Amino acid sequence: MSKRFGPLVAVDGVDLVVERGTVHSIVGENGAGKTTLMKCIAGLLQPDSGEVIVDGHAVRIGSVHDALALGIGMVHQEFSVVGELTLAENLVIGVEPRRRGLLDRNAVREATVRLSEQTGWHLPWDARADQVGVAELQRLELLRQLHRGAGLLILDEPTAVLGPAEVDMLLSTVTDLRDQGVTVLFISHKLDEVMRISDQVTVLRGGRVVQSTAAADTSPRDLAAAMVGEALALPDVDDRPPAGDDAILEVEDLVVIDDLGVTRLAHIDLTVRRGEIVGVYGVAGSGQAELVGALTGLVPSRGSVKLDGREINDQPTGRRRRAGLGFISPDRRQEGLALSESVEENGIAGAHRDPTLSGRVVRRRQAWRDRIAELIRSYAIKVGSPDLPASSLSGGNQQRLVVGRELDMQPKLLIASDPTRGVDIEGVAGIHDLLMGIRRAGGSVLLVSHDLDEVLSLSDRIAVILDGRVTAVLDRAEATRASIAEKMTIGSGT
Repeated sequence: MSKRFGPLVAVDGVDLVVERGTVHSIVGENGAGKTTLMKCIAGLLQPDSGEVIVDGHAVRIGSVHDALALGIGMVHQEFSVVGELTLAENLVIGVEPRRRGLLDRNAVREATVRLSEQTGWHLPWDARADQVGVAELQRLELLRQLHRGAGLLILDEPTAVLGPAEVDMLLSTVTDLRDQGVTVLFISHKLDEVMRISDQVTVLRGGRVVQSTAAADTSPRDLAAAMVGEALALPDVDDRPPAGDDAILEVEDLVVIDDLGVTRLAHIDLTVRRGEIVGVYGVAGSGQAELVGALTGLVPSRGSVKLDGREINDQPTGRRRRAGLGFISPDRRQEGLALSESVEENGIAGAHRDPTLSGRVVRRRQAWRDRIAELIRSYAIKVGSPDLPASSLSGGNQQRLVVGRELDMQPKLLIASDPTRGVDIEGVAGIHDLLMGIRRAGGSVLLVSHDLDEVLSLSDRIAVILDGRVTAVLDRAEATRASIAEKMTIGSGT
């Protein structure tokens, strides 16, 4: 199979054999062609050449409906839900059971019960989709494909926003589904997860297959070398001068109450010192999103938020950014980027009023060109042209664009929320190195991540959050998986 986008060959003569009832992982760097290949199989894209053979018969997959008719369903990194509908309604959207012209809610309820029994996931089916966390939405997407009869599931970075316990549950569900005869194509940058559940692993590099082997016959180190073409250099996270004594961020008595009157953050106190990385960790839905939203001004809150001694909780988001607040959003498609706009427009956003870039009426065209060219070079963003829309970039390269733009503005405090979500192992190492570089230069980072290894590796202190409360703040020396797990199970009201 081959697929081009203009001069870019995204998939270059790929041969792939997937056996029924197996977990077959596809790994590779961002831009290696993984998602493009999967979209061709799932009917979202049409290949330029090649064929798909299902059960020994050549088939044409011209649409998602064609793929589903063959039992092929894809769960994407980015969710496609209707926020105003309940999870149950989102489950059946497009295939609604009807009785006398109306939605048959008894049939919907039976479907939710059946899927919960099959997977062990008990979702809040009556909750609106815009009132639940990303972990629940990710599970909903998978259950939706099962409900539609998918016997071949394509999972694109399904654990990117899950905590360790949730990852364990998802991986266990994947292996259970395999044992029930479901075939799984599993795309992931997390090689430990790949090794835990895979029967077969295929490595793509530059749109081509460079290795395909049984998981039992390879190792994470060998896979990483095949992905990047050489041994991977990791950042030195132990090279960290002492943090300063003065606070760059001071949060006092921060409270968030949602539209339903539910308290999402309960009297949060938090400090980030100059030249320090403070991690925030907890199970998904513990209040991380609300904390980030309150600090950036995207979610209304009560309490005090001071940046470098200046109260900003009465300021809109734009003014907070101009005061020195940088933000890497976990949702690059909805918050981090304007996908229909060019790579250049997205890369300059936030700095576009800089007098070196824009006059009083018009932009300084060459200055913009120079700025985005340097951004693309410095942060290794793979793009055919800065004039292309941001939607043309792979997910990992979209993330690099967001990270590069925010770091280039040299913020006093960078709020990094799942900064490596959907980024390949080389990109993860690069982003970690950039975050450590901010710290070594005297900058400060609030790292909110669902990746416990990331938090443990980078943070000077870790704030454990549970049920909208900070249950503990642990120094680097005392922060271990066991100590964090203990603080995560203290419960609310303590």
